[in-house]
Amino acid sequence: MVSLYSADLADVRINWDFVETGLKTIIGKNASDFIPADIYAAIANKELFLYWLISGTDTIGFGVFSVGDTSYSKSKALYIDHGYVDPKYKMGWRDSVELDAALEDLAKEIGCARLEFNSPRMGWGRRLRKLGWQPLTVTYKRDL
Repeated sequence: MVSLYSADLADVRINWDFVETGLKTIIGKNASDFIPADIYAAIANKELFLYWLISGTDTIGFGVFSVGDTSYSKSKALYIDHGYVDPKYKMGWRDSVELDAALEDLAKEIGCARLEFNSPRMGWGRRLRKLGWQPLTVTYKRDL
């Protein structure tokens, strides 16, 4: 059973090597323009929140989240900023369904009306559509 467990700053600090490894993996796959220290600072300032992904008794990864108003409806959304699963753990379809349910429970628990996520990795779109997610927009970027 995949579930989420809230991490406080001390927890993040104690497990920083694992978190930093995950964040560096995310940066490498997405060509992101942040460094792991940016995420640590945002967690310390309570701008972002880290939750451990737990399967049974094992910590298999983490998610970094924020909460904000949606663009038009002004309802609150739980935004999945970053997600990491240790490559030693092979996440199957059932795990994805359980994680999706845990995300929905978390969002409802903190008063959010929706979940939001984006990624430059196109494969997420196929998996998320199977879980009932729908694409709203594509974001294009051009550095100046």
